[in-house]
Amino acid sequence: MSAVKYIPMNYFLLNTELTIIEYSDLAIETFGVGTCFLDLIDRESKDKAERILTSNETKTTELVMKTFSSPYSLFKVKINWANSVGHVLY
Repeated sequence: MSAVKYIPMNYFLLNTELTIIEYSDLAIETFGVGTCFLDLIDRESKDKAERILTSNETKTTELVMKTFSSPYSLFKVKINWANSVGHVLY
C-alpha cells in the first residue's frame, strides 16, 4: 500500500497523458477522483491546465476545478515533473 493516500493535502500523481496514477484520501474527499486529471478541471480552464501541466516543468498556476461542494472552486496548483511522473499538490 502506498503512503500517498495519507498525504494531508490534495495530491495527485500523474503520467504524461495526465492520467491519474495515485491520489491522497483528501483528494478523493474533495474531488471524487476519476481516471483523467482534466476531468476535474472546469471546462473554461481545461486548455490552460493542459498547456501548463504538460510542459514537463515545475509550475504554479490557478485553476478552476469541480469539487463535491462547488462546481467552480479556484485552487492554486503546483506541479513538479520527475522521471515522466507529475506530482500535483494544492
